[in-house]
Amino acid sequence: MKLVAFTFDDGPGPHTAALLDGLLLRDAKATFFVLTNHLDAAKSGLIRRMHEEGHEVANHTASHSRLHHLATDEIRREITAADNALRGITGKTPALFRPPYGGFTTRVMGAVGKPFILWSVNTKDWCDFSHGLVLNAILADISDGDIILLHEHEGSHSMTAAFEAMDILASQGYRFVTVPELFAARGISPESGSFYCAANSKSCERNVFDGDDSFAQ
Repeated sequence: MKLVAFTFDDGPGPHTAALLDGLLLRDAKATFFVLTNHLDAAKSGLIRRMHEEGHEVANHTASHSRLHHLATDEIRREITAADNALRGITGKTPALFRPPYGGFTTRVMGAVGKPFILWSVNTKDWCDFSHGLVLNAILADISDGDIILLHEHEGSHSMTAAFEAMDILASQGYRFVTVPELFAARGISPESGSFYCAANSKSCERNVFDGDDSFAQ
């Protein structure tokens, strides 16, 4: 069975409810790396729905800060604030983390204390506001074990492209699972202090290195 993990960053947003409806219709599971600084009752309800419908709710910080520009204590506050907010909604502390902008250093990894989840398929939906371009980015080099990066807040093009890609890939024998389900199926046990971009041999896109760390020791 060919498996891929669709991931959606920066929500909940105006398209989240429709996104969840479409995933439910397709019996697809996804991983949501959510932000918590501006949660209200409606957004909290959407996060609760994600959890109840079998999706993975993961930490993307409270405020989407560039973590390598923060002191270690500030990084921990970002992570703890998001963990506390999400645990209050779902009853579960997020196990996984995605760094904003894909940027991190050794110091940041140590401060966060969770496995870092990157991606092997970058749709660039944050700059290519076209259904067709995002769809092509998903399908161009897709393979078993990939993790696909999308964003909730950028516009409906991300959601509609994801749905069309799922419909095409399902006809090719793919199933759509959460990141933990993908790793479990491939015998991968994600560890704190390590980063992962896929359950295959594809390399990670990493945007920040130790030399860029504002607080490097």
